[in-house]
Amino acid sequence: MTYPGGSFGHRSPRKRGPYPSPDNKPGAATGAGEVTTTIAGVAGRAEETGAAASQVLSASSELSRQSEHLTAEVARFPTTVRAARDRVVPGRSGERS
Repeated sequence: MTYPGGSFGHRSPRKRGPYPSPDNKPGAATGAGEVTTTIAGVAGRAEETGAAASQVLSASSELSRQSEHLTAEVARFPTTVRAARDRVVPGRSGERS
């Protein structure tokens, strides 16, 4: 009897791919070691990315604080200028030219 993969009971030769055959224990161990190294590298990069994200969050929080402070200063500026003008030129309080 035949099947699409070959004859019943007949094992076709195993296709060789980029990974070691499970029958090749030293090769499998090497492959497992490479996977472990890759996973460790990915974990390290993820940790670095988390640290960088934390720094970005901290910097953006500081920038937001500074922006709020600057907005308040800009809002007070015209009042400060008018007060200074009124001290220099008496009688012009609130008057516009």
